[in-house]
This record gives sequence, C-alpha cells and structure tokens, in this order.
Amino acid sequence: MLIFTDNENYFIRRIKEEAEKINFPFKIINPNFISIYLDSMMYKGEEVLLKDVIYFRGSIFKEKREKILSISEFCKFRGAKIINSAESSFISSNKWLCRLNLTKNNIKMPKACLIFNKKDIEEVVKFLGGFPILLKTFYGSKGSGVIFINDIYSLISVYDYFTALEQNFYLEEFIDSPQKHTVRTICMKDKAICSFIMIPKEDDFRTNYAKGGHATIADDKTEKIAVDVMKSCKLDFCAVDIIQDNHTGEYFVLEVNSSPGIEMAEKITGKNIAKQFITINW
Repeated sequence: MLIFTDNENYFIRRIKEEAEKINFPFKIINPNFISIYLDSMMYKGEEVLLKDVIYFRGSIFKEKREKILSISEFCKFRGAKIINSAESSFISSNKWLCRLNLTKNNIKMPKACLIFNKKDIEEVVKFLGGFPILLKTFYGSKGSGVIFINDIYSLISVYDYFTALEQNFYLEEFIDSPQKHTVRTICMKDKAICSFIMIPKEDDFRTNYAKGGHATIADDKTEKIAVDVMKSCKLDFCAVDIIQDNHTGEYFVLEVNSSPGIEMAEKITGKNIAKQFITINW
C-alpha cells in the first residue's frame, strides 16, 4: 500500500504500526519528490511499483489539485487501485461542490445559499430562517472555516472581510440539535465501521475533537444515511457528520470528509480502524 501525503500524523503512525504487525508492504510517499515518465514513476531516485493500493491523504487535494489529479490518473492508468478517486476526493473536500452532489442525490442537508451581492443579504437571511446562521468557507477541516453569526451587523462585517480576501464562502442554516451534538460515522467500502457522538466544549458550538470537544459512543440510527452519502460521493473511505434537528427530529448531513482522522474513533469506540483500513481496502 502506498500513501501519498506531505504530513505525518496519528493516522499515518497507526497504519505503520498495523502494517508492521502483519508484515504488510507499506510506504509513505511525499508527492513533492515525484517524477513521472512515459511509463514509470520515480520517487527520490527509485522507481515506484504501481500495482499496489494507493491512497492520497490530507489536504493535498485543496493545495495541489492539478498535481495530485495528474499523479492519480497516471497511477490508475498503470494499474493501481485507488482508494477514493482523485475527482471524488476533490469534490468531497470542497464543501459547496459536495453539497450540490448530495442534494442532487436527495440527501437532506441544511438550507444554504451562495451569495455574490451584499444587497441580497437580508433576503438570504430570511430564506435561511433567520439568525443564527453559519458562514462556511469552501475548504476547512477540524472545525476551521466555520463562523457562527448572530446578527445582521456581524454578517455584513464578516461578508466584507471574506470578500476583500477573495475567499469563497456560503451561508448555511443553523440546525439546533439536542445538546449541540453531532454524530460522526466512519465508512469503508459501503459499510459503516463505527459511529460516535461528538460533543462541543462548553464555550464553542463546533463539535470537533481538534477544537477541544469530546465524544461518546453513538447508536446506529444515522449509519444508513452515512452509507448513502458515501455511495453518492463515490468514496471508498470517509467520515460523515450528521446532526438531528431539535424541533423536528429530522437528520441532516453537515459534512463529508474523504480524509478523516481516526484518533477519536479508535479511542472512543475501541475499534482498530487502522487495521480495518488495511484489510478492507487490500
């Protein structure tokens, strides 16, 4: 198995550990040190055998899209099995494109609006059901790129700020859930591997482990939705975040992560996600 990434983290360390236990062939490749020829790929002066399973990890689809697409297509052409195609990963990593894809497949998400004219702000707020609302950038992970907005003055200020930076964003309906909990489900190969409830820390609305939130084991009510999301996005490995409306009881998909962390999943559920990643995808 080859994992293309420019960042070593918990996921990479765990895959290494489990691969070593079973003598599984495993290699980390930094895409910054690759050269591609007509019929071969070289990495730091050595040829890379492309008959293996390949997974592109992390934010490289955002930062190096054209390069990673080129590498991925070459690997596929040479017979490699790709975990999460480059195109599927890119669409999933872009929150707005992912939203369009899921909506097309009749998967329920909070209402949202892409706004280009400040004069439309008040009309958009009405469409979203009033304040509070969320501003989300197209890209972001670990709770970044999401801003909670409670009044028109704050919204106009934030709108002007992101517009001046030429930062893409959209506005989204805020779903009030019981205790502000979000359910995250890890999926592989059209199956839900585990689910757990993410709980925000006391002074934050974002239910993300990296932002200081914590978690507990969940039931399986949302797992079918998560698998449907995975199929719609044509992914082999992902995490799906789902929230339940406190008033209607309906479930809404918040986000899809095609390169999810597994630290919280392993620690909360006790499952060996790293080992399953190897055995299921090999």
